[in-house]
Amino acid sequence: MRTLDDAAVVELAQRHERARVSATAIEQVTLARPDMTIDDAYAVQQAWVALQVEGGARLVGRKIGLTSVAMQQQMKIDEPDFGALLD
Repeated sequence: MRTLDDAAVVELAQRHERARVSATAIEQVTLARPDMTIDDAYAVQQAWVALQVEGGARLVGRKIGLTSVAMQQQMKIDEPDFGALLD
């Protein structure tokens, strides 16, 4: 379930893209948005990937992480995470 509206998702994706381009660290998003859900995070990720593809990046694959139960417990999640690989 998402708590962020589409405008907030786009704003966060743009913020991440500006940080990537400028190589500038940004504050952890959940400090300002503690109610953010996993679904929100994946929506931001999808919007961020779309920005990069629009900017000329090419999607070359997918990745999966936190596949071990021990790492999931350490990160306080109960399933692996996933994302995009760009060129």
